[in-house]
Amino acid sequence: MDTLLLGKSTKSLKMLNNFHQEGIDEIFLLWLITKELRILYKVKGEPYSKTDPSKLLKENGIWEKRIPVFLSALRRLRGTHLRMLISQASAIDRGIKGMRKSNVWHELSLLALSITGVHAISPNNIKILIES
Repeated sequence: MDTLLLGKSTKSLKMLNNFHQEGIDEIFLLWLITKELRILYKVKGEPYSKTDPSKLLKENGIWEKRIPVFLSALRRLRGTHLRMLISQASAIDRGIKGMRKSNVWHELSLLALSITGVHAISPNNIKILIES
């Protein structure tokens, strides 16, 4: 997951493709991604807090070794972008559960690209957000 948070788009897509090839359960993968997005959103949502983001990350269960990775993502991603990513993840979740028609691995790839900072806007992405 660190490749996503560090903004490494090519490496992230390769990682995602490897997970798909290995048969990793997409709901588990989505849960991991969403968990980290929610932590980022929570920390980013503390703009008036005088607390150091590193301390907030530690309080949210992020290991010391991973804090620089999260700080990199916090510098790159805005709060509104994080909220959109969480909505996109929610739509993917509904697709996995059969509540909407979707190509889950394609949508996970678009989510991964968006997290890395690549603007992967397509009519399908907009549709997902409207349906959310």
